[in-house]
Amino acid sequence: MTTINTSEDLLRLLREDAHFYEQARRLILTDELITLPERFAAFAARVDGFIVQQEQFNQRVDGFIVQQEQFNQRVDSRFDRIEGDLSHFKNRFSESQVADEAATIAMAMGFTLVRVLSNSDLVQMSQHPGARSVAQNDLISFTRADLVLEVSDQEGNLEFIPVEISYTADLRDTDRARRNADYITRFTGQPAHAAVASARNDHNIQGLIDRGTVWWYPLEDHTDGAETR
Repeated sequence: MTTINTSEDLLRLLREDAHFYEQARRLILTDELITLPERFAAFAARVDGFIVQQEQFNQRVDGFIVQQEQFNQRVDSRFDRIEGDLSHFKNRFSESQVADEAATIAMAMGFTLVRVLSNSDLVQMSQHPGARSVAQNDLISFTRADLVLEVSDQEGNLEFIPVEISYTADLRDTDRARRNADYITRFTGQPAHAAVASARNDHNIQGLIDRGTVWWYPLEDHTDGAETR
C-alpha cells in the first residue's frame, strides 16, 4: 500500500497511478467540468457547420442580387426604349399638327403667312457669305429646323418665324429657335422671331416666354384630352 506523507508523495502518485489520478479528478471536479472539453468540441463543430451553411447561403444571396441587378438593368433599358419611342411618336404627332396650322401660327403672332420654307430653301439660305463663320454641324442643324415660316406684317414687310416643335418644350428647343432666328437675320437681313410649339413646357423656359424672348404656340394635349395653358 502506498503511503502519502507529503504533497510531493501525492503529486508523484497522481503522475504514476492513472486509476488514482482519475478517481482524484472526479472527486475534485464536477461532471460538468469533466465533460466540458467534449461539449466545447461538439459546440465548435456545430458552429463550424453553421458558418459553412451561412457562407453557402450568402453565396446564393449574392447570386440572387446579381441576377436582380441584371434584371433591373434590362427593365430600365426596356422602359428607356419605350419612353423614347413614345416621345418620338408624340413629337411626330406635334410636328404634323403644327404643319397644318402654319397659317394660324402666323396669324396668332400678328402676321400673314406667305409660305413655309422647305429644306432646300434653308440650304440655299445657308449659302450666304455670312454663314462661312458658322460651324458645319450648326449649319446642318439649321437646315433641319422643324418649321420656318415666311410671313408679312401689316405693311407687307417680309419677316420669318423659325418654330421648334416638341411635345414638351425645353431649353434645347428655345435655344435652337433663337439660334435659327439669329441665323436667318444674319443670312437675309430680315427680322426673325423665335417660337416654340408644344403641348407642355419645361419650367425653365417659362421666363423666356413671359419676357417675349420666345413666342409660344400651344398645342392640344391629347394625353388627357385637355389643352395646356
